[in-house]
Amino acid sequence: ASAEAPVVEEIELEAQQAMAIYDSAMVTDMGAVMAQNFELLHKRIRGQASGVPFAVYYNWSDNAPIHFRVAVPVAEEMRESGVVTSYERPAGKALKAVCKGNYDGLAALHNEMDLYMAEHHLKLRGKGVYEEYVVGPADSPDSNDWITFVVYPVADSLQP
Repeated sequence: ASAEAPVVEEIELEAQQAMAIYDSAMVTDMGAVMAQNFELLHKRIRGQASGVPFAVYYNWSDNAPIHFRVAVPVAEEMRESGVVTSYERPAGKALKAVCKGNYDGLAALHNEMDLYMAEHHLKLRGKGVYEEYVVGPADSPDSNDWITFVVYPVADSLQP
C-alpha cells in the first residue's frame, strides 16, 4: 500500500522575530548538532520563547556540510551574545505541509513539496526552507506524537 500524499496548503506567514544560531554539519551529525544548538538557545532566552522552535535549511547534501539555522521565536529582540544572533523570518506567501511521527518522513515530505512547487510553477522566495517543531523530542519521548510543519516561502508571482 502506498502512503497517502501530503496535504499542501498555501498560507500567509507573518514576520517572526527569533534568536538563532547559524551552523553547519554533515547529515550524520545533524541531530546532535541541532540538539546542542537548541539547548544553548533555550538557556540563552530563559523561558522567553513566544512560539515553537524552528530550523531554516539553506542546502541539503548527503556528502557535504548542510548549512542551517536553528531558532526560537521571541516576543521582542534580545541582545546578541556569542553565536546567538537575532533573526527575523520574513512575512509572505508560503506552502505548508505536516509531518506526523518521527523525522524519518521529512525527506519524503520535502520531495513532495518540491514536486508540488514544480507542478504549480512556484519558485522559492529567499534562500531557505523551514521546519517548525510543534511537538518534538523535548515535548514527548514517543516519536508517534511528534508534529513538524514544513514551510516553503514562495514568490508572490507565479510564472508558468
